[in-house]
Amino acid sequence: MHHTNSRLLAGLLCVAASASAAAANVSSSFDTDADGWTATSFADISTLFTSPPLQTGILPTFHSAGGELAGFISVADPDSGWTYFVAPSPFLGDQSDKLGGALTFALQQQANGGSFLSPPGTVVLRSGSLVLVHQAGVLPPASAPDWTLYGVGLEAIHWRIAGTGDAVTDAQFAQALSALDGLFIAAEFITPVNEITGLDSVNLVAPVPVPAAIWGLASALGVLGLRGRRRRA
Repeated sequence: MHHTNSRLLAGLLCVAASASAAAANVSSSFDTDADGWTATSFADISTLFTSPPLQTGILPTFHSAGGELAGFISVADPDSGWTYFVAPSPFLGDQSDKLGGALTFALQQQANGGSFLSPPGTVVLRSGSLVLVHQAGVLPPASAPDWTLYGVGLEAIHWRIAGTGDAVTDAQFAQALSALDGLFIAAEFITPVNEITGLDSVNLVAPVPVPAAIWGLASALGVLGLRGRRRRA
């Protein structure tokens, strides 16, 4: 009986999670086009994202195959600056419901030699003058045709203020998510060569709360007690 109840609860939780995520998440799978993504480059780390870029509105190349599942986009290093993919409007604005969720994406690169150079931020969030940077991993993306998956938690810990390197407070992070005007993903990891960086499977994911009704049903079925016994085993 307990095993039946456990399977029933698992099914209920999957349904609840799928419904909540589908209603809130923002994704770019690049199945048919570049989905509004562009690229930009910045000249100076000390003024990254707070001074005018070297170039903006760079159109990435769309590839109909070769991505994780189907298509993907890529950008060729355009100059000596720091190159970033730039998210389109569905990823911006009020994203408060993503607080505690995650940003996930996949990157690959084609480079002819050169040395790894850690970008000033693998992911950057901008809300007016508030610019937050995150180092999502310490290694460059896989060489094409392989992909490296990255996941960034959408909470203050591990994020820093651009320029100063100061820790981000919970209030600052919540403020940024409530009025995003920029979301950037690094496309530059190698120097001094001009590499090509691919991007695929971008997902801005809200946390999925478990409805109280589900927990109430779980308690009535005795599933929570079963879970406790399994932990002790």
